[in-house]
Parts: sequence; C-alpha cells; structure tokens
Amino acid sequence: FLFKEDLNVHTPPDIYVMTTAWYGVSSTGNQADFAIAQLANDAAQEYPLGAQLLREFRYVDDGTPSANTKQERDQMLSQAEHILARGGFKLKYIVKSGAPPPEGASTDGEQLKTLGYGWLPLPDVLRSGFGTLNFNPKRRGAKRPHVKPIITIKDIEDILEAMDLSRRDVIGKVAEFFDPMGMWEPVKFQLKRELKEFNNSDWDQPLSPEQKRHWIEIFAHFLDFPSLEAPRSVVPEGADLKSFRLICVANAAVEAAGAAVYANFTTLTGKSHTALLIAKSILVSSTVPRNELCAILLMAELAFMVRTNSPIPPSEFIYLTDSTIALSWCSNQDLKLKQFVLNRVESARRLIQWTTQDDDSPLPLYHLPGHLNPADVLTKQRPINVNEVQAGSVW
Repeated sequence: FLFKEDLNVHTPPDIYVMTTAWYGVSSTGNQADFAIAQLANDAAQEYPLGAQLLREFRYVDDGTPSANTKQERDQMLSQAEHILARGGFKLKYIVKSGAPPPEGASTDGEQLKTLGYGWLPLPDVLRSGFGTLNFNPKRRGAKRPHVKPIITIKDIEDILEAMDLSRRDVIGKVAEFFDPMGMWEPVKFQLKRELKEFNNSDWDQPLSPEQKRHWIEIFAHFLDFPSLEAPRSVVPEGADLKSFRLICVANAAVEAAGAAVYANFTTLTGKSHTALLIAKSILVSSTVPRNELCAILLMAELAFMVRTNSPIPPSEFIYLTDSTIALSWCSNQDLKLKQFVLNRVESARRLIQWTTQDDDSPLPLYHLPGHLNPADVLTKQRPINVNEVQAGSVW
C-alpha cells in the first residue's frame, strides 16, 4: 500500500508490502484465500492431486477431499502439504475416514463439525449438527446451559411454562436444524409446513395456549435429532465407477413440491447400491399439476448441480415423476402451453439437456407409480418420525 506522511503530491509516496497476514483486519481472509488459490495454480503441474484438493475441495480454510483409494488419498494430502508449505501455511490437523480424529480436532474424541454436520470419522457417518435442546438466549455467541438437561417432553414443559413463546422463538429454534444437503428433508418439510401458521403474525406476539401446547409436542421430536445419521460415502466397496448413474425423483401435492437425487452403483459382484445425494422441498400454492411441474424443475436443478460438482461423471441419468400431466407438458413440444407452464417446461428441459449433455435424444423423463416414489414423503402432511429418514430406511 502507499503512504505519505506529509501528503505532498509533488514527491512519490512510500511503498509498503505486508509480509504477514494481520488477523483482525477485514481483508485478511481474502488475502489468505487468494494466496492458497495462487499456490495451487502455480504447482498444478508438479502436484496435480494437491492442487485439485486446494482448488475444488476447499471451503475457506477447511478441506473435504475424497479419493477412490487410500493410496490416492494419502498422495493428495502429501502434495497439498507441500504446496501450502511454499506459502508458509501449515495444516492444523488431518482427519481421515476409518480412523479416530487426532487430538485437537474433536472435543469428545469421536465427532467433529464439518460444514454444519457432525462427522464421525471412525464409522464414517454424518450426524445431524443439532445439539442439545436449549431455550436460553445467546450471549456473545453462546447459550448458557439449562440447570437441568432437557431429555423428556416433561422437561420441555417445565422450561417453557414460565416463558412466552413467540414466532421469533419458534422459527429460531427450527432454524437450528441445519441440513443444507437435505439428508433429512422430510422432517424439515413438516417443520416448514407448521411454520406457515405464523405468516401473518408479529415476530414477538406470544403464542396462544393451544399453539404453545402444539409446539411443545413438536419440540419433543427435536430430542431425537442428534441421533440422525447417514453414511458419508455413497460409493459402496467394490463399486464399478463406470456404472454410476443418477436417479432423480420428483413429487408434489396441494401445498408442496419436492425432489431428491440418488446415486446408483453396480458392484463388481453384480449387486446394485443406491444412496441419497441431495434433496429439497419448497412450499407452493398452485394447482397440483402445476406444483408437479415445479417439482420436476426443482429435480432438474438439483441434478444439474450434482452433475456439475461430481468428481465421477455419471454414465446415465433417469428422471422420474408420478404426474402424467406434467410429464406430457415436458415431453410434447407441440402442445400450446400457458405462460406459467411454458416457462417452467423450457427451464426444466434446458437443465436436463445441459446435465445429460445430449440435445438430440428423447428427454430421459419417465413415469413412476406414486406408491413407489420415495419423494412422496417430501410433500404430504404426516407426523414427524425420524425413523423414516434414518440410515437404512427407504428414504
């Protein structure tokens, strides 16, 4: 940067160069991020795997790379360390799947936070990042624990008896259930449905006794959220990577549309393995066929995101819907459609063609009977049940 104490415009300013990042200065994070990216670009030919890690599998100062073999993984980590050392960076710790986390990486020796989820590296499973139920306000970024832990619905009743619950309190508590990948989207959808009753309420208006009782019953399900688990890897042992295909499902109802994308592999022994990759639900308010079309568009968007970011190129794409009307809209280009329908049909077709990278073949969109559609749980009103979304469930 340039500096001149006397501000004399007729003499050249002094030039200063920062050789150390100053923590607390707002630009420090961007400086470090640029430096790491530049180091990766400069060393890409010498250390290709390490450069790939730093460019594609890093978020700010956290990296979540994956590899097909342990040898490739260790080589990638070693190369990344060499690249970072050139810029004076040193890894704080390295956590590997199949092994316990090193000292300092975890507070309990079993789990650590990874992009909002809890990761147990030894069994290699992801866990909901939701912690203990706590209704105390935040002070300096932390909540004071309750004197008595909340482990039963009676404990929730005792805590909330003297509190005036408001829309702000309820939405704040629901927002703590952070699940960006939609691993447990059916549960999130039911919570979003319940929140609709507050659309015209003031943020700090106390809930009625009936509303308060209803939300106490819902909060009782939050006690099960910390136990939600899902396998981190969707690639089974002994998988034929060339068999990888995306199976995408969409569904809608009166007030919601949802979609999910699954990864399917065939192992070298001939067995088929399918696992959830990503899911999302949205609240809608049109006719059911139009809602089904919105679900197809949402499915196309999710599949495009997966295809764009997948390190393994899928060999096949299958899109499924249980709506014959929406399927007809998308498949028959000779139909004269209303503007609402036409816009979404064109967007869905375009995204599917971008994803499959095939403009000439028929659209790979097929009909699936409703009772076989796993996305059905994303759109129908039903009791909250965490067992429906646990590892090993149909979902």
